[in-house]
Amino acid sequence: VTAQSVDIGLIPSVSNTLRIERAAIIAIPNSFTPNSDNLNDIFIVSGKFIESVEISILNRWGTIIYQVNGRSWDGTTNGNKVPGGNYIYQIIVKDFAGNQYIRNGTVLILSD
Repeated sequence: VTAQSVDIGLIPSVSNTLRIERAAIIAIPNSFTPNSDNLNDIFIVSGKFIESVEISILNRWGTIIYQVNGRSWDGTTNGNKVPGGNYIYQIIVKDFAGNQYIRNGTVLILSD
């Protein structure tokens, strides 16, 4: 509640300040098919209350093959399609309150 005086020069009085924070809800797919059929072609991190996402994709030997400050990966590295198989990801999500969430896992690329 904010009370504003009709007199000029008086500062407003604020009481009962309430701050609601919602933890980020993060959804990460476990597979996708980057075969240009417009069905599950892109690995996309989705959810609610997300301000930013950083994605790192690593191959089976732990070499980073893709990094982006964004929510998606199209299954390529340096413009070339990667072979089908499992890839490791590390995803860092920041919510609107500035909290950071780190998710590690694998994603399977299914290819033709």
